[in-house]
Amino acid sequence: MSDIREVNAAHQPNDLQRRRDLHRLDKRELVNIIRGYETGIANLTARIDAYTDEP
Repeated sequence: MSDIREVNAAHQPNDLQRRRDLHRLDKRELVNIIRGYETGIANLTARIDAYTDEP
């Protein structure tokens, strides 16, 4: 099992690589990423509210 983790970890970009990748994006691409996160958070919030709201 640890071999699988090592292989997966080897293919994950480190923090420096992630930062470089973000710097290569233009403003429109960054806005699209942020909108995607906002949409995901809104959907998750709605699902949580649906489970916690009492009829």
